[in-house]
Amino acid sequence: CLIDGSSWLHRAFNALPPLSTAAGEPPGALYGVLHMLRRLQRDYQPRYLAGVFDAPGKTFRHAQFAAYKAQRPPLDP
Repeated sequence: CLIDGSSWLHRAFNALPPLSTAAGEPPGALYGVLHMLRRLQRDYQPRYLAGVFDAPGKTFRHAQFAAYKAQRPPLDP
């Protein structure tokens, strides 16, 4: 099973209400991705699992398609 890690992080970050740990750290995206991974494991029981992430900065897709990810809000650092 191949996971689009960047998409999953973005989805989890924007889907959950703001959360914070006792130290004030925002665990929302990590919590959401772990929840999705547990559900994937439960429902499909993949033998192997790999995640891939977007490279930092712009790629050839931005040059070919001006609207590529244009509607996506930026992630907080």
